[in-house]
Amino acid sequence: MFEIEKNIPITSKNAYPFDSMQHGDSFLIPCDQKKALYVRGQINSLKKYYPNKIIATRKVSNGLRVWLLNKG
Repeated sequence: MFEIEKNIPITSKNAYPFDSMQHGDSFLIPCDQKKALYVRGQINSLKKYYPNKIIATRKVSNGLRVWLLNKG
């Protein structure tokens, strides 16, 4: 069965720091190529929440780098 636990704080729905980023900021997600494809899919699904921003991703040697840019 399930064990009931109390007073466990809920985690953020968005695990990525887009809300605290400014134009041109980036972050690195250390991962292999297979996980990079999965993470790109996650990030692409978040783009609808940032309609005035461009979220760009690039595979780099040690993971996936993600940038937040202003449109226009």
